Amino acid sequence: MNLKVKFNLWGATVLLNLTFIFDNVVAVALQRASRVPLGHFAAVVSGGGLLVACATASSPSLPDTPAPDAGTALPSPAEDGADDASGDGLDAGGAADAPAEPDSGPATAAAVVTIVTGLYHSCVLDAASAVFCWGGNQFGQLGDGKPTVAQPTPVHVSGLSDAVVIGAGNIFTCALRKTGAVVCWGDNFFGQIGDGTNVDRDVPTPVSGLVDATKIAIGGGHACAIRAGGAVECWGDDYYGQLGDGATGVERRTPVVAAAPADVVELAVGVRHTCALRATGEVACWGGNSSGQLGDGTVVDRPSPTQVVGITDAVEVSAGYLHTCARRATGAVMCWGRNNAGQLGDDSTTERRSPVAVSGLVDAVAISARDSHTCALRATGEVACWGDNSYGQLGDGNSGTTSKVPLTASGVTDATGVAAGNGHTCASSANGQARCWGENSFGQIGDGSTVTRTTATSVALP
Repeated sequence: MNLKVKFNLWGATVLLNLTFIFDNVVAVALQRASRVPLGHFAAVVSGGGLLVACATASSPSLPDTPAPDAGTALPSPAEDGADDASGDGLDAGGAADAPAEPDSGPATAAAVVTIVTGLYHSCVLDAASAVFCWGGNQFGQLGDGKPTVAQPTPVHVSGLSDAVVIGAGNIFTCALRKTGAVVCWGDNFFGQIGDGTNVDRDVPTPVSGLVDATKIAIGGGHACAIRAGGAVECWGDDYYGQLGDGATGVERRTPVVAAAPADVVELAVGVRHTCALRATGEVACWGGNSSGQLGDGTVVDRPSPTQVVGITDAVEVSAGYLHTCARRATGAVMCWGRNNAGQLGDDSTTERRSPVAVSGLVDAVAISARDSHTCALRATGEVACWGDNSYGQLGDGNSGTTSKVPLTASGVTDATGVAAGNGHTCASSANGQARCWGENSFGQIGDGSTVTRTTATSVALP
């Protein structure tokens, strides 16, 4: 059962989505007030001492979160979404009608091509262009038309058989279709589904006006796409200026043009910030910068793109919660931003406002940054991870620890891709299968259980 609670805070409307599962409050989607990732434990803390919290016995702590600016008001969520019968494709509030009822989908998955992770869910794109997801489903982020029903094994995403790229945000998911259209499903508090509403969607729903995308990137509560002409458009949470349209303290329920460089070839979307890889090998970032995650040498938020210092040969960029990493053409990896758990991999816990090298990593072929840990796929097929290891998400057989330098995930020697989640990690394998490890409270490991795994465990793909 979902319960939405509104109250007024600093003159702005605040909405909490409380999710009850098996009669326990196990998740609180903290929206407007804090802009923090969804977790077992969530709290809103104001300068005046207000605290709203719900937790289970095993609740992990959340990152420090500043109170909202008393002078920044946000629009309250839309109250529309009721379908009309006019046949014009719009509801009473002028938004797109809800998508069709879910379908049963294919009985089995083909070989895994791509694997992605959210906070408490995971998804794969298979060779037949179908998408399967598993784990938490409080807001419909699995796309199977059955919101609130967690799935410890993969389920088919309804009505999606032509996906070419997928991405997972905190508690929503998106896919780029062969046609260039983009569809999203799950939590829509910030308008991150992109359909002009704040109505959660439990099956894929078209992003308004986006029909010629070539790339997509999905983050905490916002998403971005590169269009065929090279323009970058973003939608969803814009509290810190992460949409790149020069605004802050707002949300965008449909795509807006970001003031990105004209030669963007890839995007990376975090929780509070966004980064773009340029054709020159340089990286530009924008949005929140409280921990130096924009890499410009400051902690000043930037609603428009700013250049990351010292990087001119990047071939990939990945954005976490409050940190960012880039893979260089040489195979070396550079990271910057928050480093409380060693997620920068430089053998320290010192926050960095400009890039530093990850210790001992010289052969990376892919990278993935998330909340407080980071992983890299090595040329050998091994996976190396560093940072927070509270739930065994580094995959070395331990938990309740941190590592300031890369550790090799045990038993993984044939990986073809890697994705770091909140407290878990997944990798695709050369044999077309997938493995995950770490936190499993919502079944996000995909092995049919909710048992935390400290080493790689096979996903029970159908």
